[in-house]
Formats: sequence, structure tokens, C-alpha cells
Amino acid sequence: MRWVDGSLYTGFKDGTLAIINTAGNTIERTLFFHSSVIAIDYRNAKMIVGLREGLILQCDSSSDERTVLVESHYQGE
Repeated sequence: MRWVDGSLYTGFKDGTLAIINTAGNTIERTLFFHSSVIAIDYRNAKMIVGLREGLILQCDSSSDERTVLVESHYQGE
């Protein structure tokens, strides 16, 4: 979970990432991933998203462009 400039970035076990406007309590945008979202950071209109399956992705907050930064493995932890 991360809060930046009035927006809350939060991930869920089902692979959903929601960007929530905290002033209006409304969902601004929803992104979907194929694994649980376990870590989120945000800076300069880019999100870094860590997934339970071991991937770390860079995501553009205004588009669906995603770049894999790290591929790891997951052993059922």
C-alpha cells in the first residue's frame, strides 16, 4: 500500500491493484495482474509492483505499459 498526492495505491490477493482518490473516496483506476500484488511504490508517474509469483514490474500509471524488471521464482511460501 502506498499513498501519494491524494491517491492510495493498494493491491489485493486476487491480483487487482486499485488507485483510490482519498479526497472523494472513489476508485480512479484498476489494474489486473495474474498473481497477488504484494508490494507497490510510486514515483514520477511510474509504479513498481511486486507480485507473489516473484515478478517485479514497472507500470506506467497512465497506460497499461508494463516492463518486467526482475523475474524470480516462487516456491509456495
